[in-house]
Amino acid sequence: MPTNQTQPTEPQSFDIMNSLSIEWQTLHGDYEKYEQFSLLIKLFSVGLCLLCIALSIDCYLSLMLILTLWFQEGIWKTYQARSGERLLTIEAALKSPPEGATGSATTPFSFYSTWEMQKPGTAGLVIEYISNALRPTVMYPYVALIAIYLLHSFL
Repeated sequence: MPTNQTQPTEPQSFDIMNSLSIEWQTLHGDYEKYEQFSLLIKLFSVGLCLLCIALSIDCYLSLMLILTLWFQEGIWKTYQARSGERLLTIEAALKSPPEGATGSATTPFSFYSTWEMQKPGTAGLVIEYISNALRPTVMYPYVALIAIYLLHSFL
Protein backbone atom coordinates (compact mmCIF):
# COMPACT_ATOMS: atom_id res chain seq x y z
CA MET A 1 0.00 0.00 0.00
CA PRO A 2 1.38 3.44 -0.83
CA THR A 3 2.58 5.55 2.07
CA ASN A 4 1.56 9.14 2.57
CA GLN A 5 4.48 11.53 2.41
CA THR A 6 2.42 14.40 3.80
CA GLN A 7 -0.24 14.11 6.43
CA PRO A 8 -3.64 15.65 5.70
CA THR A 9 -4.66 18.20 8.31
CA GLU A 10 -8.42 18.40 7.86
CA PRO A 11 -10.84 15.54 8.64
CA GLN A 12 -12.32 15.76 5.12
CA SER A 13 -8.84 15.51 3.62
CA PHE A 14 -8.14 12.48 5.81
CA ASP A 15 -11.36 10.83 4.59
CA ILE A 16 -10.35 11.47 0.98
CA MET A 17 -6.89 10.01 1.57
CA ASN A 18 -8.33 6.97 3.33
CA SER A 19 -10.83 6.41 0.51
CA LEU A 20 -8.10 6.77 -2.10
CA SER A 21 -5.98 4.22 -0.21
CA ILE A 22 -8.87 1.74 -0.20
CA GLU A 23 -9.48 2.34 -3.91
CA TRP A 24 -5.75 1.84 -4.62
CA GLN A 25 -5.74 -1.49 -2.78
CA THR A 26 -8.79 -2.71 -4.66
CA LEU A 27 -7.56 -1.60 -8.08
CA HIS A 28 -4.08 -3.00 -7.46
CA GLY A 29 -5.55 -6.42 -6.71
CA ASP A 30 -7.61 -6.22 -9.89
CA TYR A 31 -4.56 -5.10 -11.88
CA GLU A 32 -2.65 -8.19 -10.75
CA LYS A 33 -5.63 -10.43 -11.60
CA TYR A 34 -5.66 -9.00 -15.13
CA GLU A 35 -2.03 -10.09 -15.44
CA GLN A 36 -2.82 -13.59 -14.21
CA PHE A 37 -5.73 -14.03 -16.61
CA SER A 38 -3.61 -12.68 -19.44
CA LEU A 39 -1.15 -15.49 -18.78
CA LEU A 40 -4.02 -17.99 -18.81
CA ILE A 41 -5.10 -16.71 -22.24
CA LYS A 42 -1.52 -17.20 -23.47
CA LEU A 43 -1.31 -20.72 -22.03
CA PHE A 44 -4.68 -21.63 -23.50
CA SER A 45 -3.44 -20.36 -26.89
CA VAL A 46 -0.36 -22.56 -26.72
CA GLY A 47 -2.48 -25.58 -25.84
CA LEU A 48 -4.96 -24.76 -28.60
CA CYS A 49 -2.18 -24.47 -31.16
CA LEU A 50 -0.74 -27.84 -30.12
CA LEU A 51 -4.21 -29.39 -30.25
CA CYS A 52 -4.84 -27.95 -33.73
CA ILE A 53 -1.53 -29.38 -34.95
CA ALA A 54 -2.18 -32.77 -33.33
CA LEU A 55 -5.69 -33.01 -34.81
CA SER A 56 -4.69 -31.53 -38.18
CA ILE A 57 -7.40 -28.89 -37.92
CA ASP A 58 -7.86 -26.62 -40.93
CA CYS A 59 -5.11 -24.00 -41.10
CA TYR A 60 -7.44 -21.01 -41.55
CA LEU A 61 -9.71 -22.04 -38.69
CA SER A 62 -6.73 -22.58 -36.42
CA LEU A 63 -5.21 -19.23 -37.32
CA MET A 64 -8.53 -17.47 -36.75
CA LEU A 65 -8.78 -19.04 -33.29
CA ILE A 66 -5.25 -17.92 -32.41
CA LEU A 67 -5.89 -14.41 -33.76
CA THR A 68 -9.13 -14.20 -31.79
CA LEU A 69 -7.32 -15.07 -28.57
CA TRP A 70 -4.55 -12.60 -29.40
CA PHE A 71 -6.98 -9.73 -29.84
CA GLN A 72 -8.97 -10.84 -26.81
CA GLU A 73 -5.80 -10.47 -24.79
CA GLY A 74 -5.33 -7.03 -26.35
CA ILE A 75 -8.76 -6.04 -25.06
CA TRP A 76 -7.95 -7.54 -21.66
CA LYS A 77 -4.69 -5.57 -21.52
CA THR A 78 -6.61 -2.40 -22.42
CA TYR A 79 -8.78 -2.89 -19.34
CA GLN A 80 -5.63 -3.44 -17.29
CA ALA A 81 -4.06 -0.27 -18.71
CA ARG A 82 -7.10 1.76 -17.66
CA SER A 83 -6.76 0.44 -14.12
CA GLY A 84 -3.06 1.28 -14.25
CA GLU A 85 -3.79 4.87 -15.25
CA ARG A 86 -6.16 5.24 -12.31
CA LEU A 87 -3.60 3.68 -9.95
CA LEU A 88 -1.01 6.24 -11.04
CA THR A 89 -3.50 9.08 -10.51
CA ILE A 90 -4.27 7.81 -7.02
CA GLU A 91 -0.58 7.39 -6.19
CA ALA A 92 0.11 10.98 -7.25
CA ALA A 93 -2.78 12.18 -5.05
CA LEU A 94 -1.51 10.15 -2.09
CA LYS A 95 1.97 11.67 -2.44
CA SER A 96 0.60 15.21 -2.38
CA PRO A 97 -2.94 15.32 -1.02
CA PRO A 98 -5.32 17.36 -3.18
CA GLU A 99 -7.02 20.35 -1.68
CA GLY A 100 -10.75 20.32 -2.30
CA ALA A 101 -10.47 17.40 -4.68
CA THR A 102 -14.22 16.97 -5.03
CA GLY A 103 -15.18 16.72 -8.68
CA SER A 104 -11.63 16.11 -9.88
CA ALA A 105 -9.93 12.99 -11.17
CA THR A 106 -8.68 12.40 -7.63
CA THR A 107 -12.17 12.08 -6.18
CA PRO A 108 -12.24 8.69 -4.49
CA PHE A 109 -14.12 5.91 -6.25
CA SER A 110 -14.50 7.81 -9.52
CA PHE A 111 -12.79 5.28 -11.81
CA TYR A 112 -15.73 4.72 -14.15
CA SER A 113 -17.12 8.25 -14.16
CA THR A 114 -13.67 9.65 -14.95
CA TRP A 115 -13.22 7.12 -17.76
CA GLU A 116 -16.72 7.82 -19.08
CA MET A 117 -15.84 11.51 -19.47
CA GLN A 118 -12.66 10.63 -21.40
CA LYS A 119 -14.00 7.64 -23.36
CA PRO A 120 -13.11 7.73 -27.05
CA GLY A 121 -15.66 6.86 -29.71
CA THR A 122 -15.95 3.43 -31.30
CA ALA A 123 -13.01 4.00 -33.64
CA GLY A 124 -10.90 5.22 -30.74
CA LEU A 125 -11.74 2.12 -28.70
CA VAL A 126 -10.84 -0.19 -31.60
CA ILE A 127 -7.54 1.64 -32.10
CA GLU A 128 -6.83 1.36 -28.36
CA TYR A 129 -7.53 -2.40 -28.42
CA ILE A 130 -5.34 -2.96 -31.49
CA SER A 131 -2.48 -0.85 -30.13
CA ASN A 132 -2.50 -2.90 -26.91
CA ALA A 133 -2.60 -6.14 -28.92
CA LEU A 134 0.52 -4.99 -30.79
CA ARG A 135 2.61 -4.43 -27.67
CA PRO A 136 5.56 -6.88 -27.60
CA THR A 137 4.49 -8.41 -24.27
CA VAL A 138 1.06 -9.15 -25.73
CA MET A 139 2.31 -10.27 -29.16
CA TYR A 140 4.31 -13.00 -27.50
CA PRO A 141 3.57 -15.93 -27.97
CA TYR A 142 1.00 -15.36 -30.73
CA VAL A 143 3.46 -14.42 -33.47
CA ALA A 144 5.53 -17.48 -32.64
CA LEU A 145 2.44 -19.72 -32.55
CA ILE A 146 1.29 -18.45 -35.94
CA ALA A 147 4.76 -19.03 -37.40
CA ILE A 148 4.93 -22.54 -35.90
CA TYR A 149 1.49 -23.41 -37.22
CA LEU A 150 2.23 -22.05 -40.69
CA LEU A 151 5.54 -23.91 -40.84
CA HIS A 152 3.86 -27.12 -39.75
CA SER A 153 0.98 -26.69 -42.20
CA PHE A 154 3.01 -25.86 -45.29
CA LEU A 155 6.11 -27.99 -44.83
